Parts: sequence; C-alpha cells; structure tokens
Amino acid sequence: MKLSISTFLIILGTVAVPSFALPNSAKEGVPSPTYVDCGGVLNATSATISHKANATISQNERCVWTLRSTTAVSYTLNVQSFGLKPEVDNVGLRVTCIAITESSIRNYSDVQISETGTVSLEPICHVLFLTFYTGGNVENSQGFSITYTEIPGPSPFVAATSKHYVFNTAQSNVYHPPDIQQPYTNYELSTFIFAPLNNSYNPERQLVVTYVENSLGTECKDYVVPLTFGPSSGWTELNRLCEEDTFEQFDSDDMIMMIFISGDPPAGRGFVLGSSYD
Repeated sequence: MKLSISTFLIILGTVAVPSFALPNSAKEGVPSPTYVDCGGVLNATSATISHKANATISQNERCVWTLRSTTAVSYTLNVQSFGLKPEVDNVGLRVTCIAITESSIRNYSDVQISETGTVSLEPICHVLFLTFYTGGNVENSQGFSITYTEIPGPSPFVAATSKHYVFNTAQSNVYHPPDIQQPYTNYELSTFIFAPLNNSYNPERQLVVTYVENSLGTECKDYVVPLTFGPSSGWTELNRLCEEDTFEQFDSDDMIMMIFISGDPPAGRGFVLGSSYD
C-alpha cells in the first residue's frame, strides 16, 4: 500500500452500517424523518439523526452517516442535544464536507462538534459525513440528536448519478458502475465507506479492501482516492489510483474510504471493490 505524505482531513472517528436511503422529505406537510441507527446513507432533504440521545454510549463504537441530497449545494446543521464528553482517542463527533468546485478539483472542510446549536459549514458542501467514534473510556457520556436541512442549489460538477455506500458486513463486493459493461457517468463524486464489522472497533481484526480496475479515463482525469482512518490521525489520504493502477490492496484495523471522482468525457468502465476481514 502506497502512503502519501498529504493528510486528507483531520477527523475523529467513523464507521457505520449498510447503506440506507431515507425518503425525500421536502414536500410540504411531510414531517422530516428521524434516523436512529448507527450510520448509513441519507438522501432526504431534511432529517434528524438521533443516536442514543438519552442513553449511555457504548465503548469502541463507530458510526458514519453520509448525507447527499441530489439537489443540495450545502446543508444547515442544528445540534439539538449533545451529551458527549469529547476526548481524543476516546469520544468524538465531527462533520466533514467534500465539495467539487470545478471539474475534478475537490475541496474539504472539517468541523468538530462540542455543544448544542448551529454548526457552521462551508457554502459548498456536496457530500457531508457525520462521524462518531468511541474508545475504551466513554465516561458515562450520552449520545446526541442533530437535525439537518439541505440548502438547494446547482451542482454542475457533481452528477446526480453519483453513488454512496456504507458497509459494515463480514464481506462485501461492489461493482461501479453496477453494469461493468457500461461506462460510469462523467462528473461523479461517489463514496464507498468500509466500516468495522457491526460498527465495533476491534484492534485484533484487520479490514482488507481490494481494488480491481476495469478501466478509467486517461491522464488521471478520473481517479479513486483511498483513505484510512485512525482516531488520533483522522482520515489519511493515500496515493490516488489512476488508469495505470490496475490492482491495489489496503489494510486497516479501523475504517477505509474510497472516493471516486470523474471528469470530462470519455468515461471508462470503472472498478470493483471487495472487502473482508483477517
């Protein structure tokens, strides 16, 4: 595995459950849904994430929620309740944004949540990750409740066909695009998160993610960014994978994320990701 010297983001904790899409709640008179599971993919324009808001949190827990409404240019976040006692390596909750401001150019922002109230985000935040982690000492901390609402706007460099996944199973395989005989779409910002088994961190268990290329666009205009996660270091970016990188394997005792970004035509036929545990 090739390690880049650059750091992708400073972010504490993560991990989650199989992908889950909430219904769009923008229609007048339809209440925003409340999501209580540990992580997933949320497509609703507005919803509440409530994780053990009135209960003691568990040790060695990992949850990550991916927010992506196809009509959003950013989001507003309001922390309604917050019972955590943040501490590096033990308890943390962070918000991370990814934005594409022009073809294949990505920007990142990262905010740590430490109290109730409105969370300030960047004006462009196409994909938002809410990340929660705990270690071995939770000090009787309780959970949290956060409501988000999309800020609608145009996203010319992020295709509505972009895909988002969160996995926490013993083994998974994903083809992108699902039909490997067809090309992926241009201007994608697709994300694939591989969390610890059942959202439970175990340092004795190794996550293995393999990448097999079918084909990508030339001159690295389409590429995959692998990242590994650690509570003290956050998300660390590895060398991007371009058309000449046909196979790679990544190992971590915590979590791995793969971000796919595509640019101008023509498009290739994508790649296959597989995960398992040693």
